Amino acid sequence: MNATNSNSRRNKILEIIIDSYIETAVPVGSKAVSEKFDENLSPATIRNIMAELEEIGYLTHPHTSAGRIPTDKGYRFYVDSIMPVYSPSKDESKRIEKEVEVDEKEELLHRVLKILAGITGETSIILFPKFRKTSLMYIELFPIYGNKVLLLLVTTAGLIKNTIIDLGKRVDEDLLERVSEFLNMQFQGKELDQILPEIKNKIDDCKDSFLAILQLSMDILTKSEFLIDDELIEFEGTSNILKQPEFEDANKAKNVLKALEDEEDILSIIKDDIDCRNKISIHIGSENKPRDLRDCSLVISPYRFSNRNIGALGVIGPTRMEYPKVCGRVSFLAEIISRFLNE
Repeated sequence: MNATNSNSRRNKILEIIIDSYIETAVPVGSKAVSEKFDENLSPATIRNIMAELEEIGYLTHPHTSAGRIPTDKGYRFYVDSIMPVYSPSKDESKRIEKEVEVDEKEELLHRVLKILAGITGETSIILFPKFRKTSLMYIELFPIYGNKVLLLLVTTAGLIKNTIIDLGKRVDEDLLERVSEFLNMQFQGKELDQILPEIKNKIDDCKDSFLAILQLSMDILTKSEFLIDDELIEFEGTSNILKQPEFEDANKAKNVLKALEDEEDILSIIKDDIDCRNKISIHIGSENKPRDLRDCSLVISPYRFSNRNIGALGVIGPTRMEYPKVCGRVSFLAEIISRFLNE
């Protein structure tokens, strides 16, 4: 037998073992493999191939069982080289698209998060858009009472923010209107994080009566805190991960709950994924630097606005995850978010 056929046979047996283990969470023996293998191989041949897979680190076996289970290295080879591409069927796609129909864009993000947890049976994650990375559509300022002003800001992605700002002094309504007009005229279509530096440059160069408008614009935007790079992450279906047999172990359950509660470790992984151009990223078990995530896999897909990654959608679950369907559904819903934001 040539090397190509030998590798193909070995890969097929690894795929059968991984698919079976994902489905049952039970170590897989040679008899179970032979029942699903197309070729007529003897149990001895299958056992030899399984031993080879164990020797190169793709499989291991519990001490109490003759069956094998995949290692993190085995899962990695599977998702990189063997895993079939999965796309939702036409019926599933139509059903999902109908379920996500909403009027407000921020409502869409919450809806998608809930749908993803439901259709994967895992814990879904969303990193909400970095507000400062979106662009200004328009801004309005309204005097309320005393020294307070209401700021309403709408981005080109359809995200709406409003806040009440205490300016520390009473400001004339006419001046507020001039500030609104100035900001809309000068910065419409500009990314929000570019506005303050540009105003500062204008202030440095300005020596006339326009200085008051520039300084008030700077003061209002700084106090609004809209441009602070806050990272808002949310989970749905947290209980799903605890239903998996892997997390019947109290220590493993404690670790994953700690990771979900602290958020920072998961957030650091997602932020790295947003900065890369991959359509989807898969982090498997021991590949995760945070120790609390060593028993988990994360599947993350960024969503885009104006050809920029501004947020991310994903799933966290055990390493024994149904990777093809999870990856296909995460990608599909991330594409829906991107399409909706760009409409």
